[in-house]
Amino acid sequence: MKLDLVDDRGDAQLSAEALRRLAALPGMVGIKHAVGGIDADTIAFLADLPPDFVVLGGEDAYISPLLALGAHGGILAAAHVAPAEYATLPEAEAQSVPRPSAVPRLRR
Repeated sequence: MKLDLVDDRGDAQLSAEALRRLAALPGMVGIKHAVGGIDADTIAFLADLPPDFVVLGGEDAYISPLLALGAHGGILAAAHVAPAEYATLPEAEAQSVPRPSAVPRLRR
């Protein structure tokens, strides 16, 4: 498995291909995406998610764009302040953004 780089938190950021390989493992059902930004690997992975695999955003500042790109929800610190409002974000985003069937898919 190729680790592309280490971010400012000391966490390894995985390539889209590495994430796909992990997602294919038995028992892997999802990930929390909290890598400090949205890069090309994030976009490539979300553009071609494995069936029944869930991506949850893990950073407040990036939850809206992650939802727009295909993430399913989030595990967010700010949601503790207003959980009911944050719980409506995925559905609100789904209503405001064309769904993947209307958006050209990236090819691997």
